[in-house]
Amino acid sequence: MNTATLLSFLLLSIVVCASPGPTMFFILSQGLSGNKKIALVSVLSVTVANIIWVSLSATGLAALIHSSVLAFEILRIIGTCYLIYLGVQIWKKGVGTDTAENQTTGMLQVFYKGLATSLSNPKALIFYLSFLPQFIQNDAPFFNQIMILGTLYVSIVFLVISFYAILGNFVISVLKQDLFKRMFGKVIGTIFILSGVALLKLKRI
Repeated sequence: MNTATLLSFLLLSIVVCASPGPTMFFILSQGLSGNKKIALVSVLSVTVANIIWVSLSATGLAALIHSSVLAFEILRIIGTCYLIYLGVQIWKKGVGTDTAENQTTGMLQVFYKGLATSLSNPKALIFYLSFLPQFIQNDAPFFNQIMILGTLYVSIVFLVISFYAILGNFVISVLKQDLFKRMFGKVIGTIFILSGVALLKLKRI
């Protein structure tokens, strides 16, 4: 794998990671909680989810899921329902509500939400099957290449979503009002609901 290929991959990965989507808004919403531990847990959950996606891609399981009409439809429906559910909850309660009662329980809830948001999104499945293979060279072992590219991509994901988490923390530390948490909750909740509805139109490629 040459330097030009790696550089192209890194630049495009940054663009993809920084683009608006359910994962980005989830991280931002947790950053807006004002709790740095919660924000960190959300970052870790999404990072772990992407490690799982890379592993599935390397073993061929992702391609198997995508090739199955039933499996893809089940994933799409689950993703749609979960995003809409999460959107309604955030819309009603506002951002940063997972820390209200018990911090440990709240952090576990955030971790599971981040994991579920990333793993139930069929767009991630399509991404790992359409984006990564474009940088795979035929004259080198597939597994080694997918692991190298996957590791680089997960590292970029970690850095980009950490930025969004820090950004959310900064914004809420400046505003410091529950009113703004509720307002952001309405905006982000609506985005999650619309993202869930958009998945209904998602097709396999």
